[in-house]
Amino acid sequence: APLPDARVGEVWVRGESVAQGYWGRPDLNAEVFDQSLDGETGFFRTGDLGVIHDGELYITGRLKEVLIIRGRNLYPHDLEQTVRSVDPRLATGAGAVLALDTPEGSVVVVQEIKPRGLTEDDYRALAQDIQRTLVREFSIPLPSVVFVGPGRVRKTTSGKIHRSLMKQLFVTSELNSLHEELTDALRAHLK
Repeated sequence: APLPDARVGEVWVRGESVAQGYWGRPDLNAEVFDQSLDGETGFFRTGDLGVIHDGELYITGRLKEVLIIRGRNLYPHDLEQTVRSVDPRLATGAGAVLALDTPEGSVVVVQEIKPRGLTEDDYRALAQDIQRTLVREFSIPLPSVVFVGPGRVRKTTSGKIHRSLMKQLFVTSELNSLHEELTDALRAHLK
């Protein structure tokens, strides 16, 4: 259903410049390219979330990347920005905040950092600072923190954080981490 201004919802579009669909994918096309709204057909679900404010559309994030934690919708880029503000050593590195399905509500922060001169105690202290900050600022369960070297957080060709790939690399233990501070529940689940 259409939403009033100032409410976040999925952006749907239609028009001459919208593609007809994916070649040979009729099921996906029906789901994505042929949506109906108020009796009108042919809407394309962009997967973007947006809000209309003062007559302008503002994109707020991607539907598939929203973290649902304890019934709340959080944008990963908000948490990632907060992580970079915790310490100057984190400010220049990319990060990815991921929500895992199991154990329930597990949040994982994957953050780039230059390892030069850092000890295990340094990593541990930084991870604890990140955890305290995210719990305080966002009221989320204690997150796990994984530090990786520069350039290890994968990005799309357009420069966006590739969160789905990062989640896959974490679950399959392919991150080549420098240091991990995992919660007991997540550590038990990964065994």
